[in-house]
Amino acid sequence: MKLNYINLPVLAKFYATDAFSIETGPQLGILLSGKGGYLPNSRSYRTLDFGLGFGLGYKITDKLELGVRYTIGFTDVTKTNTENLKNSVGQFTLGYSF
Repeated sequence: MKLNYINLPVLAKFYATDAFSIETGPQLGILLSGKGGYLPNSRSYRTLDFGLGFGLGYKITDKLELGVRYTIGFTDVTKTNTENLKNSVGQFTLGYSF
């Protein structure tokens, strides 16, 4: 199954030290399209997906930062009662400030 979303995270970032950060917050996903699996078309999937993201970051220099984030979905993405499928996403990030 392939689901395409636009995800809108709203995260708060807290710096535990000058270099180490923790982030968390909600994420709203809007379904653009869905196909595959045993469901016939994109109308078989829910339009909105809600999740919670959390992550860690480390500032290597004043301009370079590494991070890791995981978002767990709370919404069953199908409209059927037979499955309870939820999205989850893992991310690695590399940030550069200029």
